[in-house]
Amino acid sequence: MAQVPHLSLIIPFYNQRETLPYLFDSIVERAFPGLEVIVVDDASDGGCADIVGQYAQKGLPVRLTRHEKRQYTKNARITGIESATGKYVCFADADDVLWGDCLHTHMMMMEKNGADVLHFNAVFLEKDYSEKQLCHWTLPPARALYGKEIFNAFVHHNPTRGPSVWCRMFTRELCLKIIPFARKTHVLRYGEDLLLTTLLLFHAKNWLGSEKTGYGYRWEPDKPERIPGRLATLYYILTEVVPYLEVNGCEPDVLSAFQHSIFEQIKIWADKLGSWLIDDAGKFDETRFDSMFSHAGCEDFLKILMLCRHLELLAEQEKNKERMKNRKTLSFWKKISRKWEYRDKRKRPQ
Repeated sequence: MAQVPHLSLIIPFYNQRETLPYLFDSIVERAFPGLEVIVVDDASDGGCADIVGQYAQKGLPVRLTRHEKRQYTKNARITGIESATGKYVCFADADDVLWGDCLHTHMMMMEKNGADVLHFNAVFLEKDYSEKQLCHWTLPPARALYGKEIFNAFVHHNPTRGPSVWCRMFTRELCLKIIPFARKTHVLRYGEDLLLTTLLLFHAKNWLGSEKTGYGYRWEPDKPERIPGRLATLYYILTEVVPYLEVNGCEPDVLSAFQHSIFEQIKIWADKLGSWLIDDAGKFDETRFDSMFSHAGCEDFLKILMLCRHLELLAEQEKNKERMKNRKTLSFWKKISRKWEYRDKRKRPQ
């Protein structure tokens, strides 16, 4: 009798005690031989050992590992990969749920086809876990992909719209391959999926798509305070991951398309940032600015970003001086630039 392959489900956890039971409930009745669930507690305040213990008694094959100091989502996932024993690995966020028998079904599909990546679809959920709509941006391509065409398809599908690791299953061997580089990048959270998925699909050899919906993503509006972190992640993708891809043989046209998608996403998030920092009266809100950036950890990059955006808007204004929207936006970016200069002067040693 053939041995059943093993699957490790990795769940990063940080202060999500209220939602973790919903995820466990979606798994416990469908647990199967060869499944292990690994919760990585990223030094959260209350922990979750009691919840893990309760579900272990219910038959969920779950174990807990804990960071003594917070290391954020990327490193929590890496810890889970390193402690996993399964041939295959998949991920879930502690506030989402899994759908039907997707774990076992997709594991067996990978085993049958020799795939090192399997991509499945997800649904959006409301905060009360009621179904909202299909995640169209997680829909996989309709055919199997091999070698370089895997990363090519990912890039041309727009990597910033569908980079989630939770709608994919991987071989642990593939995951281990990308850990040394992934660990030393400055990406930590707020979009770290883009880092991991980019590296995994770049090195993948055999990709398989599934028509089954396997994941329930509990959607919430993005918080403005997270925008600096998301911009920082995109910056590190450009400055660290792009050179890595180039050195490791990424085709020039694919690399160019990848860079373009990252630049476009930076513009989108920068504009969202700008709209949030303008108050209802149309004035720049310094209080919001200070509260947002005081803990961002990426001030140098953000200063460069704001100044570059400022120069870009100057060029736009020269092309069409009648566009009042550009004039207002230009005024906003000027104020941001001056704000950075003022902060820098205060920080310089006398």
